[in-house]
Amino acid sequence: MQMHPDYLQALGYDQDGDTTLDEANDFLASEQYSTLKKVMTSVRESQ
Repeated sequence: MQMHPDYLQALGYDQDGDTTLDEANDFLASEQYSTLKKVMTSVRESQ
């Protein structure tokens, strides 16, 4: 399985797929993460 490099960069990863602690913290403080978290926590399991 492979992800598009632009998607990985949007998630805070470098070209090689690795990320530093500073990069991860920057992503957690970003608007992108805030939006992603809101979407993911709003999803509910349907029966």
